[in-house]
Amino acid sequence: MPSDSGDPGLWNAQAIADKVRSIVAAKTNCPVVADSTFDTLGLDSLAMAEVIFEIESAFGIHADERLLDLRSIGDVIAFVVQEVSREQAARSRAGRTTSA
Repeated sequence: MPSDSGDPGLWNAQAIADKVRSIVAAKTNCPVVADSTFDTLGLDSLAMAEVIFEIESAFGIHADERLLDLRSIGDVIAFVVQEVSREQAARSRAGRTTSA
């Protein structure tokens, strides 16, 4: 199980999806599924800011307003998977460079 350390090497796509849904679910009383939108979940701007902060902290990424442009929870999950993968690849390349 991944930790909340923000280390992208510890996360796989399913764990990311589960964590994102968990973060969002903590802010709403509605069931959170991939096609849920922030509007249908009733999240206001403060809740959205908290979700973004928690996602950034949990995964060690910087998402800023890009998450606000996404419509569904599935879109958010895909975005986070992409960003974590990008960060993981960058760390891997940096590790090869420093160990060479």
